[in-house]
Amino acid sequence: MLVLCACITFASPFLLGLFGVLAGSPIASLATTWMRLLGLSLPIAGANIALVGVLRGAGATTTSLVVNVVGTLCVQIPLAYAFGHVFGLGAIGVWIAVPIAFVARLAMSMWFYRRGAWARVGEG
Repeated sequence: MLVLCACITFASPFLLGLFGVLAGSPIASLATTWMRLLGLSLPIAGANIALVGVLRGAGATTTSLVVNVVGTLCVQIPLAYAFGHVFGLGAIGVWIAVPIAFVARLAMSMWFYRRGAWARVGEG
């Protein structure tokens, strides 16, 4: 994820050029901002994906569902609305909600992992 993070973050103008986005255009500016925000948040997303994978592999599949539903419906969507509309940040405000939601998902995954109930799923 760190390599992908670096590629997306630092090579975003080049990557956009591959798709015919003209450098200096308004869309290039917005797309570069989005790619850099996403790229910088990939290590956090990767850590969450790995941790949720551990929980799923142990049979705690409901935990993965809870983390993703809560992260999306209770964190990402409300923050996207607030930043984008209430605070008037537009598309950039919506995009800022994505890495924050990644952090929230990782925190929830870590909490579930540390709680340890996932390790007892198969007992009975």
